[in-house]
Amino acid sequence: MTFSRVNKSQVKILFLGLISCLCISCTSVYLRVPNAPFFADPNYNGSTDPEIIYNPVTKEFLVYYTSRRPLSGNSFVSTPIGVISSKNLLDWTFKGYCSFDGNGGDKDSPMTFWAPGMIVVGDSCHMYVTRKEDSTPPWGGPSKVVHYVAPLTDMINGWRFVDVAINEPNAIDACLFKNSKGSITMIYRNCLTGEPRCGTFWATSTDLKNWEKHGLVHGDVENVDKHGFHYQEGPNVIFWKDYYWLITDPHCGLPVYRSKDGIDWNYQGLILDKPGNRLYDGTYGRHASMIVTSDDRAFIVYHVEPLRNYVEYDDTRLSIVEQLCFLQIAELKIVDGKLICERDALIHLRE
Repeated sequence: MTFSRVNKSQVKILFLGLISCLCISCTSVYLRVPNAPFFADPNYNGSTDPEIIYNPVTKEFLVYYTSRRPLSGNSFVSTPIGVISSKNLLDWTFKGYCSFDGNGGDKDSPMTFWAPGMIVVGDSCHMYVTRKEDSTPPWGGPSKVVHYVAPLTDMINGWRFVDVAINEPNAIDACLFKNSKGSITMIYRNCLTGEPRCGTFWATSTDLKNWEKHGLVHGDVENVDKHGFHYQEGPNVIFWKDYYWLITDPHCGLPVYRSKDGIDWNYQGLILDKPGNRLYDGTYGRHASMIVTSDDRAFIVYHVEPLRNYVEYDDTRLSIVEQLCFLQIAELKIVDGKLICERDALIHLRE
């Protein structure tokens, strides 16, 4: 058997062709873009108030959300906490609804649960969730922030009651983060009896059980003259690139506050206040959760009510169509010291 001689130019062509094929293959692996929206609750289409967290044991991302029930005609109460999971932020699987102390786990809940705030400590995950025992429409009775814990091996049915963390009738929307002193900070919305308006409050704990309340958060968050927001809910915090970043939800986009110590917050401006062009992403980004995935990348998960015109601000008067909610994901960037989010920008993720 004889072989024909291959000259240098042919070798070069073969080599370049091989590299080209490899690049095409790499591109198909690396450059998938998440669906937009990436999730809608399969029963009532009311997925809101997402909280994204990473489970280091199962090596997956989990999003917990308030499962509103617009298709039931009773949207805001009897709401369970839904769960979806993903290994790559691209492909999401609906896992069901959380059960607490063996109760629940269904699309309709006897009690009302809203807006979980979560933190992983050791081999457990701690959830601080708004709970209402009275689910009378439209908003239910008094609320409290309740503490549950679950092993990282069962973060759907493994939730067990620990205690009531904030036992005040208007406390909602807790978020948690490890502060610069090594203890845990909770930020939450509250409306104190006799006060003219609601506010954003904070507390700290060294053991996740005993909380020292410090009143309103410091800095610009409650400075209406600075930003013009008379109401804010849904706080969420990350630590990224040497700063703590806090976002809230005043129903007109998401204000961003920056802090060096996680205590004194400086207003940075709004994100997700302009309509996006993606499917069901054309109104304000609402009640969001952020996650840092590496030194250089962070993402935000938020809900959108895309068919709502925001002329009517009384949620109880919205039509069923206006109450439909979807979850979207976008990438965060820091430009000139400010946190920004271009919601239409492509997100390139590994499969």
